[in-house]
Amino acid sequence: MAAVLTVPTARAVSLAADADLTRPLLVVDIGAHLSGVVLLVDGAVVDARSVGLGTGDLVGADASEELSEVIIAMVTSMLRQDRTALTATALKRGALLAGGGALRPDLAPRLVAGLQAPLTAVRAPHTAALRGAAGQSDTHTGPARML
Repeated sequence: MAAVLTVPTARAVSLAADADLTRPLLVVDIGAHLSGVVLLVDGAVVDARSVGLGTGDLVGADASEELSEVIIAMVTSMLRQDRTALTATALKRGALLAGGGALRPDLAPRLVAGLQAPLTAVRAPHTAALRGAAGQSDTHTGPARML
């Protein structure tokens, strides 16, 4: 009998990056058609925003500008609604950047400038969530399979 292991994408990205999960962490995941910002505290999702917009949906010279504005707006919303200051703490630490959007050379500098915070692209960002989830299944007791 096989077990199915589910791992939130942001946690999987943080595992792939070997991030310190004992401190609040922001994960920005920019895919082809879905982008999101997630706040992890002790490895658990405590806040998240997503939008059905990604690098595959945008064309033209202003594509990265539009996408970065959407990401910045999501983080700003999280900051405004956070009564614990965990989002601010995570932002000062710096966010992880994953997904195919991390491969666009013009996107990260826009995010750094707009967020006024450091941003670190994870290694092989377009496969980070899959690698992190696969690594999590290695620590799971019993057989597991990825869906």
